[in-house]
Amino acid sequence: MGALEHSRSGLALDSLASLPLSLKRSGVRETGSTPTPIGNISETIVKDLESGKTSPRISPKDKAPLGSLYRWLIEQSEEVIAYAIGIFLMAATVVGHILYQLMGRSTGPEMYLIAILFLLYGFANFTLEVFRRTADTTAAKGVYALVVALLAPFALSCASIAVNYALEVPSEAFPATVLYVAVLIAPLLVLAGVAVLGFILSPLIFGLFMEGAKTLTLKGLLTMRWPQARRQNSVDNILLAGRVVSFFALLTMIMMTLNYTGPYLNKVVDLAKWYAYTFETQKYSHCSTAPDEFVASVMEDRIVRAKKNGDSYSFIMGPCTYPSE
Repeated sequence: MGALEHSRSGLALDSLASLPLSLKRSGVRETGSTPTPIGNISETIVKDLESGKTSPRISPKDKAPLGSLYRWLIEQSEEVIAYAIGIFLMAATVVGHILYQLMGRSTGPEMYLIAILFLLYGFANFTLEVFRRTADTTAAKGVYALVVALLAPFALSCASIAVNYALEVPSEAFPATVLYVAVLIAPLLVLAGVAVLGFILSPLIFGLFMEGAKTLTLKGLLTMRWPQARRQNSVDNILLAGRVVSFFALLTMIMMTLNYTGPYLNKVVDLAKWYAYTFETQKYSHCSTAPDEFVASVMEDRIVRAKKNGDSYSFIMGPCTYPSE
């Protein structure tokens, strides 16, 4: 037995010594007639001493289905993984909902919400990546500056109308309140703008989903290829499906949010009254006032009289009456 093992060891050393020097230096091994790289972490080289051939041994961990899933997860981006989980949960939830309906039961929206959260998380990764790639370009900086330049005066105009509606007096007497309200309603204006532009720019957005950030350049836009003209694999299909579903889910959530802004706007009105009364009215004025009145000047002969009664505020526009000497 010992002699047999010794002879096999000798054969192994002889076979290693017979390898060409160039293959040893380059780090490749010979399989048939084609050199194959050495160093795959999941393979070990086993010598078949009887036939003199070399064959890779695949680790049992890599043969298992979970091993393949693990390798796939390692290779994919955060966006792909989030879409894959979201789409799987969405499909499983739809099937479960149908089965529950057949059994006469009802299901809650919790699983749908979890699936949508995964999809939106992947979409957020995609959006941040687009912003990161385009943030340093001159065109992107110009677009961002234009959006801010258009949004700021529009928000101030809407806030001025809101303050006039809330206080029932000219809003020019309360410039700080107008700015305060503009900050509060700016998120709603952004959501409305995203919804409108999302529907108008849908073709460009779909091209962005298929080709990535390069679609934002003139060359990328003109050379954009539609899905039937592109060779796609499973990852491409997951990305495209995840981005499209996430985009429409985001638009749907925005529209639902805008439809239920009544309580929020009522709170903004209450905050506008509180802010105007607390920070932009004064106790003493050159005009005669009642002991419980605060005033805000509009013009020299016109003032706004403000009163507080419990938690409610009232504002009245009237002439300035001078105290009798």
